Amino acid sequence: MEHQPIVVQYAYFFLKATGITLGLSAVSLFTGSVIGFLFSLLRISNNRVLSTLTFVYAEVFRGSPLLVQLFLVYFGLPIVFHLNVSAFTTVAISMILYTAGYMTEIFRAAIQAVDRGQWDASYSIGMTYTQALFKVVVPQAMRIAVPPTLGQFISILKDSSLASIIGFMELTKAGMAVRAATSNTLLAFAIVTCLYFMICYSLSIASRRVELQLKKA
Repeated sequence: MEHQPIVVQYAYFFLKATGITLGLSAVSLFTGSVIGFLFSLLRISNNRVLSTLTFVYAEVFRGSPLLVQLFLVYFGLPIVFHLNVSAFTTVAISMILYTAGYMTEIFRAAIQAVDRGQWDASYSIGMTYTQALFKVVVPQAMRIAVPPTLGQFISILKDSSLASIIGFMELTKAGMAVRAATSNTLLAFAIVTCLYFMICYSLSIASRRVELQLKKA
């Protein structure tokens, strides 16, 4: 009971930080998905140069830690382009590019998972490659991509905690601020842990339900 005043006092602060974390993660997933979808089309194209470039992009961003990418953007942009970037800009750019690397492979795998017969059937009724892709294959691929996309959202939401290292005020940074203000490390990060768990567990349940619904459809 002695810690109750601290919980009540900083409740709005934690909720605001949670909203920022969710919003940043959602924007990163949406924008990263748009980029990833476009890159996935290049990955499966017959243009070997573009296919190779997007392959390298996906492998680099999936194969290196998000923290390193944060540092590269935060310190690299001012040096290379003489731009003073804010913590928010750094985090947004880094998370979007990082997410796009994963979404490129998720969409690529989903498109290639569609039965080849769907392509052949589309061509047999006179469709072009573009028509077959967007009218027949992509709609089916999107259903396949839903579960791993939700899983990626959970992953990027947890990875957003790394933004606290460069001073961006998200949920983990809020826990650090409360710890500094109250000197109660255990309570501050217990609250942060509970909030992350509730969000991620809810998303995991939603992901499983969506996957089951897609299997039944």
